Amino acid sequence: MRHLRKTALTRALAAGIVAVPLLAIGATAYAQKPVTLDFGAIFIGSTWYQYAAAMSEFMKPMLPKGSSITVRPYAGAFGNIRLLERGQKINLGVTFTTAGNWAIKGIEAFDGKKTSKVRALTGALDEAYMVIIATKKSGITSLSEVRKTKRKMNVVVLPPTGLAAFGTKVILEAHGITYADIKRWGGSVNTVNIQGAGNAMKDGRADLWIHPVAKGHPKVTELAQTTDVRFLDVEAEAMPKLQAIGLPAAKLPANTFKHQPTAKNVVGMSSIIITSAGMSDDLAYTLTKAIAENAGGLKKRMRGLSYFDPATSWRKTGGVPLHAGAMRYYKQAGYMK
Repeated sequence: MRHLRKTALTRALAAGIVAVPLLAIGATAYAQKPVTLDFGAIFIGSTWYQYAAAMSEFMKPMLPKGSSITVRPYAGAFGNIRLLERGQKINLGVTFTTAGNWAIKGIEAFDGKKTSKVRALTGALDEAYMVIIATKKSGITSLSEVRKTKRKMNVVVLPPTGLAAFGTKVILEAHGITYADIKRWGGSVNTVNIQGAGNAMKDGRADLWIHPVAKGHPKVTELAQTTDVRFLDVEAEAMPKLQAIGLPAAKLPANTFKHQPTAKNVVGMSSIIITSAGMSDDLAYTLTKAIAENAGGLKKRMRGLSYFDPATSWRKTGGVPLHAGAMRYYKQAGYMK
C-alpha cells in the first residue's frame, strides 16, 4: 500500500497535479500561491531604494511563480515603521537601528507611542553616518563658528518622515543652534526632496545639508564630485547630548567622499530590514534566506553593503525583535543557537 501511494504521488508530481508544500522540496519558497509585496524604501535614487531594488531581485526567484515585489519610494525611517505598525501600504521596509530603537521604546520622534507590531528580518546591513556638509563658498568651517558669529546660513532638510529631518534638527540644537536662530540671523530652513537638496547645494541656494549616508551614497557622492564642499565634525561639546538620545558616536572614514581627506567625528547607525509581526513565518523565513544567502551578490551591487555579514548582523537590530521566521533561518544556518 505504501508503495502504491508513493508511485501515485510520483506520477501525480510528474503530471503537475499534486500540490506539495514548497518548503518540503528545498525551502526555496514559502507557499504555492503567488504573493504581491510592497517594499518601503525612500526616494528614487536613494541608497535605500537601491538596496531594496537589489534585494528584490534576489527575493523574487525564491517566491512562488507569479509573485511580484514593488519597491515603493516612501516613507523613510520613521514612515516605514509607522506604516508597518498600522498594516498599511507596505509589507516590508528599510529603517535605521536608531529609528527602530526609538519606535520600540516610544521615545524621541515617536513621542511616547511604543511600536509593538514591527519585527526585523535582518540587521546591520551597513555602517551609516549623519554627515554634515557645507559648501566651501559659504565659508562655514564649523557649527560652533556659525553659532558664535551668528552667521547667515541657508539649510536644506528632507521631509519629516525620516531620520534626516529629525537628525538635522537635533544635531544643530546639540551645537546650540535652533531653527529660530537660523531665521533670526537672516538664514532659512527649507524642506526639499533629495534631488532638491543636492541641486540647492550645487547652485549655491543652500549652504548646509545634514543627511544620513552609507558608503557610496549616490546623491552625496555626486555632490562631492561636482561641488566644492566641506565635511564638518560633530563637535566634542555636542556629542554627549546626541549620545544621550540614542545617536552613538561614529567615525566617518577618511576619503569616504571626495573633499573628505580626514576622518570625521559624526553620529552613526545601521540600516535594517523590517516587516510586520503578522507576516507568516514561512514568508519571513524565505525573505530572510534570500537576503542572507545572497550577501555576496548584494555587496557587488552596492558598496554600502560591504559591511553586511549574515552570521553576525542579525544581532544588531537596534532592539527591534527578530521575526520568528527570520529566527528560524538563522538557527538553521547555524548563526543563532
